[in-house]
Amino acid sequence: MHHPTAEQWKFILPEVSRQDPTPLLLQSIYLILSIAAYIPILFPISFSIHVLGYDESHLSFDKNHLPPADPNISSLQQFTSNFFTLLRRTTGLSSTTLSICVALTMGFYAILLWLDITTDRRPFPWPKSWHTENNICYDEMFGEPSRKDRVIRRLGNTLSNFFYLFLSLVVLTSTVASSALGRGEAVGDSNFPILTGFVISDAIFGGMLFTLSLASTTWHGCNALWSHVVDLWSMERDIFNALEMEL
Repeated sequence: MHHPTAEQWKFILPEVSRQDPTPLLLQSIYLILSIAAYIPILFPISFSIHVLGYDESHLSFDKNHLPPADPNISSLQQFTSNFFTLLRRTTGLSSTTLSICVALTMGFYAILLWLDITTDRRPFPWPKSWHTENNICYDEMFGEPSRKDRVIRRLGNTLSNFFYLFLSLVVLTSTVASSALGRGEAVGDSNFPILTGFVISDAIFGGMLFTLSLASTTWHGCNALWSHVVDLWSMERDIFNALEMEL
C-alpha cells in the first residue's frame, strides 16, 4: 500500500533542476557555492584556525571560564552544567532565575502538548480569520508531514522553538536586571559585571527573539498566514542583530 506521505521524502532536486529555467551550468555553480558557504558553519573551529588565521587562544573560552570535565558524570550532564554556567557568566542571572525561565518555557509547551493530546474537536477550531485550512504556502516550503486534525500540526518545527522562547526570556530578564542595577554591577551569582551600554540593543534582540518564538510556534503549529509574515520579519531582524554584534 502506498503511504500518503512517502512523496514528501523523495529527493526532488532533479525535478527542480528540470523545471528551473536557469542554465544547468549556472545551477551547478550555485549548488557548489551554496555547499562551500556552509563549510565555515559546519566546521567553525577548523575554518577559523586554518583560513582566518586565528590561533587557538581565540577559541579557549571553555578552558578559561568553565570548570574542567568531571569523569564521574555523563557527557549530557557535563554539557548541561557548562551551558548554564555559560548563561550565568554572560548574563549575570542566578541559577534560580534561569530555572524560572526554563519552567516558564516548559509550562508553555506543556500546555500546547496537553491541548494536542486531550482536545476532542478534530480539527481544532482555530479562528476562521487565520485561514489555517490553506496549506499551499506551507506545503511548498516544508517537508514535515502535517497532522491536519491536531492542535500542533507539525511537532518537530513547532517544539524546536523551545530554545528561542527560553533564550528570549533569559535575554529580556538579564536586560531588565542590568538596567535596574546600573552599569558595571554584578547580577545574581555571577562574577562578571554586566555592561549596560548595549542594553537597548539587547532589549530589542530579546524582544525580537520572543516574537520569533511565538510567531514560529503559531506558523508551524497551525500555518496561520499572518504568523508567517511576523516569523520571517523577526527572524531576519535577529539575524541582522547577530551580524551587527559580529561587526
